[in-house]
Amino acid sequence: MALEKKITVETPKGDFSFNVSLAAHDKYVNELTMTNKIKPATNFLMNTVEDKQRKDLKEVFQSVPGSALNLCSAVIEEYQPDFDLTVKK
Repeated sequence: MALEKKITVETPKGDFSFNVSLAAHDKYVNELTMTNKIKPATNFLMNTVEDKQRKDLKEVFQSVPGSALNLCSAVIEEYQPDFDLTVKK
């Protein structure tokens, strides 16, 4: 897997393209806490979306409840490779 990946997500409000790097991914994961999920998701998406789409993405966040988490989940799922593992006893 490349450490940088362009991911385009089709939404009812239009397509959005995100340029995800390992650094952006790791920063998002490090910011997550049990009580703070929306802000890290919003920050991750705003930091990785193409510049010309920032305003439109912000409008989606303000008009569609839960959009940041749903969109972030889709981007992260596409970015992370399948990594099957088994813990041996």
